[in-house]
Amino acid sequence: MKVNNSTSGGANSKVDQQNGAVIVNVPACTGPTVTCPSGTSASADSTCQAAVPDYTAGATTTGTCTPITKTQSPAAGTMVGLGPHTVTVTATDSASHTATCTVIFTVNDTTAPTITVNGANPATVECHTSYTDAGAAAHDNCAGDSAATPSGTVDPNTVGTYKITYNASDPSGNPAAPVTRTVNVVDTTKPTIALNGSSPMTVECHTSFTDPGAIATDACAGTFAATPSGSVDPNTVGTYTITYNASDPSGNPATSMTRTVNVVDTTKPVITISGDNPATVECHTSYTDAGATANDSCAGPVAVTPSGSVNVNTPGSYSITYTANDGNGNTQTATRTVNVVDTTKPVITISGDNPATVECHTTFADPGATATDTCAGTFAATPSGTVNTYTPGTYTVTYNATDPSGNAATPVTRTVYIKDTLAPTITLNGSNPMTVYCHASFTDPGATATDACAGTFAATPSGTVDPNTVGTYTITYNAADPSGNAAIPVTRLVNVVNTVPLVDSVTGPASPLAVGSSATVTAYFTDPDPGQAHTCTITWDDPSNPTSFVTVLAAATSCTASHTYASAGVYTVSVDVSDYCDHATGVFEFVVIYDPNAGFVTGGGWINQPSDGFPQLSGKANFGFVSKYKKGSNVPEGETEFQFRAGDINFHSSAYDLGSLVISGGRKATYRGDGTVNGVSGYRFLLIAYDGNQPGGDGVDRFRIKITLGGSLIYDNRPLASEDVDLADPTALGGGSIVIHK
Repeated sequence: MKVNNSTSGGANSKVDQQNGAVIVNVPACTGPTVTCPSGTSASADSTCQAAVPDYTAGATTTGTCTPITKTQSPAAGTMVGLGPHTVTVTATDSASHTATCTVIFTVNDTTAPTITVNGANPATVECHTSYTDAGAAAHDNCAGDSAATPSGTVDPNTVGTYKITYNASDPSGNPAAPVTRTVNVVDTTKPTIALNGSSPMTVECHTSFTDPGAIATDACAGTFAATPSGSVDPNTVGTYTITYNASDPSGNPATSMTRTVNVVDTTKPVITISGDNPATVECHTSYTDAGATANDSCAGPVAVTPSGSVNVNTPGSYSITYTANDGNGNTQTATRTVNVVDTTKPVITISGDNPATVECHTTFADPGATATDTCAGTFAATPSGTVNTYTPGTYTVTYNATDPSGNAATPVTRTVYIKDTLAPTITLNGSNPMTVYCHASFTDPGATATDACAGTFAATPSGTVDPNTVGTYTITYNAADPSGNAAIPVTRLVNVVNTVPLVDSVTGPASPLAVGSSATVTAYFTDPDPGQAHTCTITWDDPSNPTSFVTVLAAATSCTASHTYASAGVYTVSVDVSDYCDHATGVFEFVVIYDPNAGFVTGGGWINQPSDGFPQLSGKANFGFVSKYKKGSNVPEGETEFQFRAGDINFHSSAYDLGSLVISGGRKATYRGDGTVNGVSGYRFLLIAYDGNQPGGDGVDRFRIKITLGGSLIYDNRPLASEDVDLADPTALGGGSIVIHK
């Protein structure tokens, strides 16, 4: 029987008539389908390959001719290289029908290469040699071996540690981990030392020695000076050693070198003969050898031994020999020649004064002269010449002498002056000192000169006396006789005297005055000089009418003047009282003038400095002030004066601050500004005043002022109180008043 398979139709059978076989037709089945899973990838292994995975498990099939089997090519587990690979999955059913699908399997290179340093690491290079880098090799599983790329440099001439870094990447872009080689450039070679100059050296004793030094040569550091140790004393004979050492910057010490220095003495000492050579000795005198000194360049001063003698009583030539040895075998000699002679002439010595001065009309007794000879001794010299004591002039007496050997002395002369040398004396006529009252007359009584020869005559005066000016005057009297002898000058003191008027006090208005009011000031003074009238000059401190003059009779003790001020302000009035020859000044502080037609504050008077005020000095302080706003202005105007004499403080305002004038409660006022102290600018001030007579007041006017310079306090009568106008605690007035005008 034969079975025919068919992919379509129903089952049937028939008989093969020819062969007698029965043919059975089996109904046909559907062919298979297969669907592959998605492609995958894998990293290559150390052989740069990866195994093909089993894709059949993930492939799906359909078909009616079961069972269906799945196979793949390449088979699972097959090792393949880098890149994409096509894997074919085949489905085969029971009827041997097949279907295929493909999937891509990719092998990737993900392993970075590794770098291996060639040669030593770290590497050591001797300084000043060459360095050749041994390089590094990169190994990659896929790309194989290649050279790594170096970076960094090595300076073989400079000791130090250097780094060379190696890098590499495979064709797939995988970078290797950088590897570093350390290169140490070292200096292990010690320098060598070479001496400059000779060794040994020879130095003459007591000369100078200059070490020529030594040079160190190093392969790395080059040349440099070696360091010497040891010393040479050129003043002491001997053998000295100087040792030279050197180390290069890496600490390699050189083998030391030495120099031998021999200090020798080959120079003879030098003998210096003291005194004359040749020496001459006068007969019958004594001879004392002046000796000699020897100095050796090495040993210094050395002893000198003299030999030989001199007979001073026998003329002739003698020799003295000097010998010196320096102790080092060097000997020197020197000779002095001494000549004994009789060649000295006598010497004449004048007895008494020369020149001699004899006063006219007295007597002259010649004291004579003596001749002295080294052999003959002493004898009288012979005088010649005369002196007339009655005739002034110049006279000469000459003395001569000769010794027994015929040596004539040099003549000697005495000069005798007949002179008139006595100066006259001066006697004052009248009293000394003399007193003259100012504005009286003076007559000089003169002086008389008396001279031993010329008799008496009037002395000559110099100097003047002004009887209208107080002071001490000097008149000097001089005189000279006919011979020109000037007398000692004599002086007379003349005192022109006057008692200065004393201003005892100056009084004025005790309270501020309104503009247009008359201010009256009276000065009280005393003058003990009788019969002198006085003039009072009153300076009102008012440019419109600055000065008044009042003349009072001799018996008056005061003067009074009045002045009308046209402008508000604080005015200082001074009164100068003068007599014929002098004057005195008194001051009234202050006259306060105010304008009643505007709201403002005025004040004038004085306070006693409180015990806690600054500075802590007791005394009276005077003040006067005006502060007001003019219509349309926000800057107060006026003037403020304050004086505390115990503290040497004289304050004068120069400007008020904008908007600083504040009147509080109708009875308290405050304002600030700039000013001067004793004429020096740069000061600031704060003024606070209470009008005690305003509603709510206690009937007591009060005043406070604070003066500063920079950050320093100059004055404040209430330094511990607040600057708040309500808490300022001003000081009660001792006199005067404060008025707040509305």
